[in-house]
Amino acid sequence: MVSTVADIMVSTVADTLLNRLLDAFPPDRSFARQDYMRDPMPDAIVRLLDHGMQMRLETAASRPDDWFDSDSVEVQRALHSYKEVLSRHQRIPSDAWREVLRNACRQTISYLVRPAVTLPDLVFSAGTTEASREDVFARLDLFPAYPYFREVIGAYYERKSVEKIDRTRFESLLRRIDHQMTGDYDADDWIKLLQPLLKVIRMVPEYSGRFPVELLKTFFTEKDADDIAGSLDTRFASNGLRYIKESDLHDLIEGRLSARRRDEVVVEEPIREPMTEPIGGMIEAAQGARDEGPLPLWKQFEQGIRPSSERASGDSAKGDAAVEKPDASDDLPLWKRFRPEDESRPVDGDGGTRTVARDREPPAAPKDDLAALERSVLGDRGRRSRDVFISELFGGSMDDYRQTLRRLQAASNWSEASQIIAKEVFLKHQVNIYSSPAVAFTDAAEAQYAR
Repeated sequence: MVSTVADIMVSTVADTLLNRLLDAFPPDRSFARQDYMRDPMPDAIVRLLDHGMQMRLETAASRPDDWFDSDSVEVQRALHSYKEVLSRHQRIPSDAWREVLRNACRQTISYLVRPAVTLPDLVFSAGTTEASREDVFARLDLFPAYPYFREVIGAYYERKSVEKIDRTRFESLLRRIDHQMTGDYDADDWIKLLQPLLKVIRMVPEYSGRFPVELLKTFFTEKDADDIAGSLDTRFASNGLRYIKESDLHDLIEGRLSARRRDEVVVEEPIREPMTEPIGGMIEAAQGARDEGPLPLWKQFEQGIRPSSERASGDSAKGDAAVEKPDASDDLPLWKRFRPEDESRPVDGDGGTRTVARDREPPAAPKDDLAALERSVLGDRGRRSRDVFISELFGGSMDDYRQTLRRLQAASNWSEASQIIAKEVFLKHQVNIYSSPAVAFTDAAEAQYAR
């Protein structure tokens, strides 16, 4: 019965969001990336739409079969040029727009409310029974709302030395991670974890800054916080109150946790069934010792801490070891597709002979004007994705992010800018070029040259 109520609530909220978005993006036309990457489209929905577009592009621009020498430089260049042309003219047809957007809304709301249920359906599509680490991390890249999944699952792969995981084990692992990572949360921690969901719900005028109680009950129940879900039921749902304000939600959580702490003084902890596969060590591996060294990346995000340049540079190697990044697909690696040209070769798109000096630095924007620099290079939507770009594309280094934006700001055309992105972002930080953050960053930068 709980799952049925959860399904209904997720569908109801998702369809309400869909109607809001269809008002702004009516299905009487086709939509290219630059058309839907604007307000009020939520960033979470954009990531899913981008992923669908990228999958379509990869299918349309697939590599030739064994009858052709696909390793030939000439063929590789032709394929890359063909793919670039397709990408510039790609769009979601008007007759498919409503259904594509509906699926994106439902997947987003479902994941934000009950990630341990939704993620397996996304990873194990088309009846597959096993998933590689690349498949798992590619899906996690679409949903950065719960950073602790990536950290602990990365540690799981390292500890177990496995390349694939079956669905049953994956679902069990997700649930235990979700329960244990939130087990000692206080009210502020819960509100921070809820922000991605609350941010999307705030966009729907019908809710007027209130949040559906039944949806929040499902959220807490999925994370084994039954006492908080029970308080929502007792104080709101059972009295016919369908919505709760955020300020009331914080107070309710704080009150329930205070009561729990009082109860724990006199009530023994109930005996729990032993876990068939302990993940405590994996969580510790992902977190690191709390009293030694810097906080792990997931905890930095949770507490709103941006890594300093010293931490980012000093922990780069450790971060890469603890968190497995998705590998590029079997298609041509990005470092080949975007080979840095010899400095003496022309870089103008029209075949000019201008050269770029290796040690030339662009004019530096004031350090306290990062927002203006981002707006100049990435536009407004790109600027709002700062934290995702820094963590996913620049290894957590704010300095690398700022320096790359300065170089892009000084680039005179898209040909030069794309070489900078390839060298300073994708190659330097070993980024998966097909990840949603990589596509979003490139599209945002390219859009500024198309104006």
